[in-house]
Amino acid sequence: GTHLDYGKNVGKSFSRTHSIATLLCTLVFCFLVQPITSAQSKEVRRALILYEVGPSYPLVDLINEGIKTTLHSSSYRIEFYREYMETVLFSSPADQQLIREHYVHKYQTHIPDVIITVGPSPLRFMIETHKTSFPGVPVIFCLPNRLPGDFTADSDFTGVEGDTAPAETLEAALRLLPGTKRLVVVGGTSSFDRQQ
Repeated sequence: GTHLDYGKNVGKSFSRTHSIATLLCTLVFCFLVQPITSAQSKEVRRALILYEVGPSYPLVDLINEGIKTTLHSSSYRIEFYREYMETVLFSSPADQQLIREHYVHKYQTHIPDVIITVGPSPLRFMIETHKTSFPGVPVIFCLPNRLPGDFTADSDFTGVEGDTAPAETLEAALRLLPGTKRLVVVGGTSSFDRQQ
């Protein structure tokens, strides 16, 4: 019984992450897809995806697969540009500033048609540079946790947020194993890990 309940909780967590990916993909679909007409050829549309972490994280594959599946029947030929802010590996403000400047410079002459941010740092980056570097480009955000309390953005921003609910997960684990005496939480030390 205990293993079955635990499996249900893990399944719920995966289901919640999958739901976020599905909602994100639906938003992307709305921005990039238009009805197909017989005389219409496939125009190119550029989608820039800015990730908080590198490609080794499972969430990156989940988001990529969701976007690819949703846009499979697009009337446009979608060119994806995937960039990683790597806030865990390069966490110093100086490193992050260099990474931001690099992306602003890199896409100055190749302005994307839509920007997707996955995580809080890419969203913050877009809020701070959107008007000067990417004016008018729609930004779709995907956050594993809730929006920060000071979140303010213009009408070019929309997105989805999740809730990893660590307290509820802990409570469920303790209900399953009521005799637990010690608990160890393993996490990272980066600002991204501390927000989880």
